[in-house]
Amino acid sequence: MENPRLASAFADPEAPSQEDSAPSRAPSWDNNALPDRAWWAELSWKEVHTLGASTFVQVPERFRGAFSEARRKALEVLAEARQTEESGAEWKCFLVLELLLLDHPRGEGTCAELLEERLAWFWGGQWSALWASARNCRKTPASTTQQSSDKQRAARVQTLGASGEEARALQAATSSKLAPRTQTTLDKTRECFPTARPSSSQSGGRERQEPSAELQEQVAAQAFRLLRKHPKLSAPGLLGTRLEHLSLSVDDPWVQEELARTVAALALGLVPPEVLQGLRVGEAVSFDKGGGEVRPLLVGSSYRRLGLKALMAVKKDRVAEAVGKHQYGVGRKGGVEVLVKFLEAQAEVRPTAAFLKVDVKAAFQRVSRDVAFREMEAHNPELAEVSRTWYTGAVEHLWRDAASHFQTALSNQGFDQGCPLSGAGFSVAQRGALDNFLAELQVLDPLAKLYSYLDDTYLVVDRALAAQALEALGRALAPLGLDLNPWKTLVWCPAGTATLPVELAPHATAALPVLGSYLRCHGDLGETPHNLGQSGTSLDDATLRLSTLSNTLGRLRKAGLKRQAAAALLRSYAGSASQHALRLTLATAEQAQRYDEQLVRSWGELADRPLDDTALALLGLPAKLGGVGAHYAKDRRCAAFFAAGSAAVAALKEDLGCSTVADALDKLPLTARKLDEARQGLARQGVRLAEGASLANALQHPAPQSLLMLSVKRTNGLRFCSLCHVNSKLRYAVREDLAALAS
Repeated sequence: MENPRLASAFADPEAPSQEDSAPSRAPSWDNNALPDRAWWAELSWKEVHTLGASTFVQVPERFRGAFSEARRKALEVLAEARQTEESGAEWKCFLVLELLLLDHPRGEGTCAELLEERLAWFWGGQWSALWASARNCRKTPASTTQQSSDKQRAARVQTLGASGEEARALQAATSSKLAPRTQTTLDKTRECFPTARPSSSQSGGRERQEPSAELQEQVAAQAFRLLRKHPKLSAPGLLGTRLEHLSLSVDDPWVQEELARTVAALALGLVPPEVLQGLRVGEAVSFDKGGGEVRPLLVGSSYRRLGLKALMAVKKDRVAEAVGKHQYGVGRKGGVEVLVKFLEAQAEVRPTAAFLKVDVKAAFQRVSRDVAFREMEAHNPELAEVSRTWYTGAVEHLWRDAASHFQTALSNQGFDQGCPLSGAGFSVAQRGALDNFLAELQVLDPLAKLYSYLDDTYLVVDRALAAQALEALGRALAPLGLDLNPWKTLVWCPAGTATLPVELAPHATAALPVLGSYLRCHGDLGETPHNLGQSGTSLDDATLRLSTLSNTLGRLRKAGLKRQAAAALLRSYAGSASQHALRLTLATAEQAQRYDEQLVRSWGELADRPLDDTALALLGLPAKLGGVGAHYAKDRRCAAFFAAGSAAVAALKEDLGCSTVADALDKLPLTARKLDEARQGLARQGVRLAEGASLANALQHPAPQSLLMLSVKRTNGLRFCSLCHVNSKLRYAVREDLAALAS
């Protein structure tokens, strides 16, 4: 039902129903009570969600104290109301505070001009006037039928880079294309949110178990830490709150602590039911996947994302146990690299086996919540209770069309992609089905293996059983509401696709792409899979991607991106772009040389001049020593590969069923040869690992890549001193810094 008090405000924003004159402070505030509480009680969450406004990122410096005082009072009122049984209005006021005070206008008017008037209305309890001002700010989204202009993109990249958000600036430079805001896109988006018949667990009649006081304190402490160090310029969600707004209270200890406790209570569902339902609603943003398909990402409230992220940080160890040993995408450090190492080892020991990559349609949105709750209850009851709280019953998410009108997408099944709970919820839901499936498969093939990375599933099985295994996997996942996507299922055999059974011919591939989206770096335009069976290594692909990004930065520079910002992005990208490629396979010296040549070309194009020997040496010198800090592949190729192998060797030994590392290496002669080659390469760079010991012993004393690179950096620094015509005082200072670095 629409709030009757809002009708006049909607019809005539210039003449709201309450007085326009600047009011004095409402007496209710002094008693920590909400002025005109009935107005908030009548305001529906639908009206809040469909306001469709955008908020200023920064509060003007001269108003930061006044803005923080308003939030403190809203928190004090909420804290008082939470001691009673009726706090819905106070929660609503607290949650939409930024939406009403910091809405960005369509027309003229600065944040300072608007905020001065809005703060006066806030303290006077003039809610209709505040709402009218916010309603007048409603925006129409930019058209997505065309890509953003280079000038717009350059401005966005510059802003993010200046805020220290280099990763997100790189994403903005090569961002994914939004799907057009048409009826076709809406229909495709709705298809990604299938509805299921409500079950008993979805009815909401189950008595809720309150979270322990210890868990509340742990989540509040983690939220406190996240509030003090948060990502900048993140999406505000439908309620308009940005994390920059919350950081303004960092100098007020009471507000920071109370805000953390409030966020924890929200995450654990300790809010009135109507407030929780309002927080469950998010805006579905549809990305174009190509081929007429879309991928919806749900943008929820900043408070919801912050609170649930804190909860998952507290529960990370228990989550890792709950998802099981076959899941490498949740709760496992370095899971990407370990999974690739396992698959490559299986290809070496079972060259005639079939390797299957299985895709599931809209896996996160379709998986059964009932199964997820039941599985999670067995492994982590507290997290199961929170998941039930957030995912019991239906919710109508919102999707914005080209005219800024909101359409709905009903969801009562699965988990929202973009929610911190979704990865754990999905992975736990499929654990039991995958464990049982693998146990049955190993009766037929004792050497069969199964690996999961979130919704990607990989099977290694005797090729004669591959078709049977694929059908059995489909049956195992069906009770979870999941269907295999036959068009994206791939089968590979190290011995060649000609050896595969004829019924698998439509799925056969010469190289198996692994973890395409999960190996992407910020700045990569498309997927960047590691291809099992490809000729060469992933470093050649990384070289091409570096060239693409360099061209993109050059185009954005012409559109207004500053050279310094482009340099920071190139330095950030060039290291991460080659990191996975170098750690997953041992690149040859020639491949590393090609990458480094492209790196030098990219920096030369940025500098608008060729680089001489001195500039090249300075380019590779660490930034703390006055260099650029560029990452040459030739310097890192041996350290990266050996460090990754050393980190994974213990798990690899167990996966192969070996008792010692030496036994595992005996089964993997090709891998052992590459690791030994990397060890010898490190020795030539001045890094001697367990000199005189066997390869197995050297691998069992893992050293991180950063430690292995210290000697390499020292060598580079000394080369810089010998090449540069610098005075003796500067040369001495560099040598001293290098000595300190090496120690």
